[in-house]
Amino acid sequence: MCAMSQLWLRYRVWFKLLPVLVSGLVFLLLQSAEGAVGAFAVLIGLSVLADRIDRACGVVPDGAPHGGARLRSAAQWAPVGPQPRGDTALSEHEIGMGGPVAISWMLSDGAVVDGTAAGYAAPDAAGLRVGLVLVEHAAERVAIYSPAQKRMAVLEADAGPADVLYRRLHGDAAQTRACFEAAGHVIAFQPFRGLWLPENHAATRHPPSSMLRLETPRGHRLAAHLLLPNDLRLTPHPLRLAGAPPYALTLNGAESQRHVLALDEVFESPGGQCVVVRGYRLNEAMVPDEGLWHAWHAGRWFSLRAHVEAAIRPAVGGSITPYFTRPLSVTDDGHILFEAHQSTWTADGETREPVRSGRVALPVDWQNPPLMLAVANGVLTVALPRR
Repeated sequence: MCAMSQLWLRYRVWFKLLPVLVSGLVFLLLQSAEGAVGAFAVLIGLSVLADRIDRACGVVPDGAPHGGARLRSAAQWAPVGPQPRGDTALSEHEIGMGGPVAISWMLSDGAVVDGTAAGYAAPDAAGLRVGLVLVEHAAERVAIYSPAQKRMAVLEADAGPADVLYRRLHGDAAQTRACFEAAGHVIAFQPFRGLWLPENHAATRHPPSSMLRLETPRGHRLAAHLLLPNDLRLTPHPLRLAGAPPYALTLNGAESQRHVLALDEVFESPGGQCVVVRGYRLNEAMVPDEGLWHAWHAGRWFSLRAHVEAAIRPAVGGSITPYFTRPLSVTDDGHILFEAHQSTWTADGETREPVRSGRVALPVDWQNPPLMLAVANGVLTVALPRR
């Protein structure tokens, strides 16, 4: 580090206070609308100057995302204790702005029901459970679930106001049974690792393979072992795990300590000296919570976050826009060329807007401060450590 950088690091904290002090002094001296504008201009100008000096001296900006061990998966969760005996709320979300709250429940028999507006009543004399569910446009419908048959009937609107019918069916086993048998819309549930999921759920339509395999053009053997436990009822997030089952990644039979959801995005250098795989970080409950790129080079694995952020933070207010990355090419000496773009989704699909130029912060797992990288025409280059 040069002498100028060392001097900046020593007095950087005091210089960061200078914009506030100087702008306050300008306002006190002028005490007018022009003074307020001048003070604000001084605040912005000095803040931008401090950021530019940070960049010139290689200092990580305040608030920039960090990497290191934070990008590595947590210790795998181990099932403990007995399975839940009653109903368990798994998640909830608001429909629209200020709309009703829809709750996903795992019922006592392991059945997962989505979009519930009111919890399911205890089984009646016929063994049926009655609940309220939200359908299109947040309309309420009465749902009747049969734990014995693993089937749920959703009553049509012409059956009457949902809340009135819901209350009327409570305690009337005969009418509940009649409504259940006469219903035209019936959903069957299928078993999946201790759960009962609707037949149209992705996990029941396309059950995850116990092993994923891929051989690269240069002969590397990638494999991924499914990490789902046999009984998802013992996990903190059974529905999320069923929807995104995690896998442990291996290369040529050796464990990587890295995790993936699939092997559909793999990039290899011309000589096979570097391999990049789309992956994820797993939290303590084995749920994927951070998109990554796993890179193998010189016998070692590295992980990089799958999106970057602007290196210069907004001086006053504003928000940080993430830019997603995707490898364009990989070299044998461990250089990865990424494209960086901002994605927006509309009814017509995804629109990508590349990052034209500037500097971005990319968290990586081999050091705590993020890499500060230059972007040119939507492209940035990462050099993996050589040792």
